[in-house]
Amino acid sequence: MTPALTQTTGSNRSKATNSVTGCLDPLLDFYRLAKRPEPVTEWISPDQMPVPYRELLVHDSDMTSTLEMFHGESLHLNVLSRRNVGGVIHREVLLLLNSSDRPVEYGAIQIHLDPFPEGCREEILSGQRPLGAILNDSGIAYISQPAGFFQIEPDDFLRKSLQLPKPVPCLFGRRNTLRKIDGTVLAEIVEILPTIES
Repeated sequence: MTPALTQTTGSNRSKATNSVTGCLDPLLDFYRLAKRPEPVTEWISPDQMPVPYRELLVHDSDMTSTLEMFHGESLHLNVLSRRNVGGVIHREVLLLLNSSDRPVEYGAIQIHLDPFPEGCREEILSGQRPLGAILNDSGIAYISQPAGFFQIEPDDFLRKSLQLPKPVPCLFGRRNTLRKIDGTVLAEIVEILPTIES
């Protein structure tokens, strides 16, 4: 049975952000900056994640290649908002199918530019390709470390961004960190999937 959603504000939010599953930043950073009400979320265990979302989220690979394999085509990026703070790129993005521009993921991401070689930094700043595709083509050895999984009640912003065709009670996502093999943090990401028709 899917657990009830709870608002991640006040004591609930404090408990969630200090739990072993990690926290919902950078997602909440963007919500605060845009003055949107914080989303209603609940951390869940991997076995509470329904199929096919479990296969798409509960793994230690990047989401770009995982989604490209699932949908059978390449993805490109739509940057919804961005800012650069001390060499860290903060941006909200959609991953879109090349053939139709249909969104297959919403992401809130912080990318640390310093660990990347110059060519990668330029490509990241251009905002055309997903970070996973840039990393996979660069030859940089990295690891993906999901910190936790959650369900989230889609608000108007997520419904519009992900082009949800009808009301749904919740979407599923994960909080992930990408690191170089030596442990250097490359990016922190909150990744949310739209509904997937069976």
